[in-house]
Order: sequence, then structure tokens, then C-alpha cells
Amino acid sequence: MVRTVSGLLLLLLSVSCANDCQDLCQELAEYATECELVVSDTELEECKTENQRRDLEDGEMELCEEFNDPEVIREEWTCSDLEEYWAP
Repeated sequence: MVRTVSGLLLLLLSVSCANDCQDLCQELAEYATECELVVSDTELEECKTENQRRDLEDGEMELCEEFNDPEVIREEWTCSDLEEYWAP
């Protein structure tokens, strides 16, 4: 029981501390499911890991903030784009 609670707390902390680029990973994954694409938990975590604040170049965070809106994503990305992005 303690492990479960600890695991949930870690999960909540990791989600609440996400930056805009990591949030964008989540938005893209959710949109992918609408396109009937499967994004594994591993792929999503890899995306979030690759987009940690310390790994981003100048300007990338601002771009993620600008595009981190479901409506903007749907205007800029097609299902084909998502299929290519999440391709193994």
C-alpha cells in the first residue's frame, strides 16, 4: 500500500512539474488517439524526457507554449504528420 501511494505521489509530482514542451507531448499523444494511432506510454515518456527544460535550446520553450493548444495543434498537424512523428 505504501508503495502504491508513493508511486502515485511521484506520478502526480512529475505531471505537475511538466514544462510546456512536455505538455505538448501529451497533447500530441491525445490527438493521435483521435486519429486512431497508438502512442505507447514508453513513447510518451521518451518525448517528455527529450523535452526536459535543461535539454531545450533557446526559443524552443516559447514555441512549445505557442503551439500547446489543442486547436492550434489541429490546425498545424494532420493525422499523417502525427503518424510520422510517433513512428517507431
